[in-house]
Amino acid sequence: MPGLRVMNMNMNNSRKTWDILRGVLKLGGRDSSTDIPSSIDYKGEVLVGEKIAEGFNKFFSTVGYDLAKKIPNSKFRADSYLKGQVGRRFRFQEICSESIVWYSLQLKDKTSVGFDGVSTRVVKRITPAVEKPLCHLFNLSLQTGFIPPEFKISRVIPLFKAGSKNEFGNYRLSIIPAFSKLFEMVLNDQIRNYFNCFNLFSNSQFGFRKGSNPTLAVAKFLDAIFKKQHDISLGVFIDVKKAFDTVNHDILLRKLKYYGFGGGGRFGINEKLSCSKIPIYGHRGSFVGFGGSISWCSAGEHFGSTSLYYVHK
Repeated sequence: MPGLRVMNMNMNNSRKTWDILRGVLKLGGRDSSTDIPSSIDYKGEVLVGEKIAEGFNKFFSTVGYDLAKKIPNSKFRADSYLKGQVGRRFRFQEICSESIVWYSLQLKDKTSVGFDGVSTRVVKRITPAVEKPLCHLFNLSLQTGFIPPEFKISRVIPLFKAGSKNEFGNYRLSIIPAFSKLFEMVLNDQIRNYFNCFNLFSNSQFGFRKGSNPTLAVAKFLDAIFKKQHDISLGVFIDVKKAFDTVNHDILLRKLKYYGFGGGGRFGINEKLSCSKIPIYGHRGSFVGFGGSISWCSAGEHFGSTSLYYVHK
């Protein structure tokens, strides 16, 4: 069977294996529908036109906050799990224009565009011509801790996944500008290098680290079972719902301070999180409306996982 042969050829490549499985099982990918109903009956109210955009905005801007309110308060402060002193101070380092070109080549070659109409494919090809102004802009942001508002605008194209089309939670969305992705790579690299250099990552963290992936967690788990094969082994697996959206910003900021972030004038951590307006698009990119300003913004919504540590105005 051709499918089985392809699976066997990629048995040591977990990412390729999952891509094959998603294709066979039609899990997400290119076949996801971008059709939005002309009206959505949400909680007894019929939404049409810009009301749909406002509905998406309200749902995704509050879902993290609403879920976080349901999390029971712990008897222990998060700080109590932080032992000792790190004794280090993190500073973002200025980068050179050659680095900008190198980072641009690491971008995925995609044609999807943000609100500015620019794709990563275009950015990869034009960066050599604009490397100096880009370098100046990025370095200003690294020096001041200020991120241009345009970097925080997501182009939202709701992709229906499964279930009822009247449930906003059944859609996935958000495309950030390609230049934001480029800047995110710079942030990620410096933060990861800092954590790796001083061994600040937990040995139990396998995701979001270079040279590591969740597959190694499975391997470690299986190894522990084999070593105790004469005993009974039990496993508890937890998938946290809206993990990034429910991050407690106060706890995050305190942990950042513990790990050496902030405390240095303009280059410190900005304690206000905000996002910009979100243009929402429907079927085939037709404009639906603006979703308004987000008052509760997931730290991972507009910038990637490692950049949770870089808190911006």
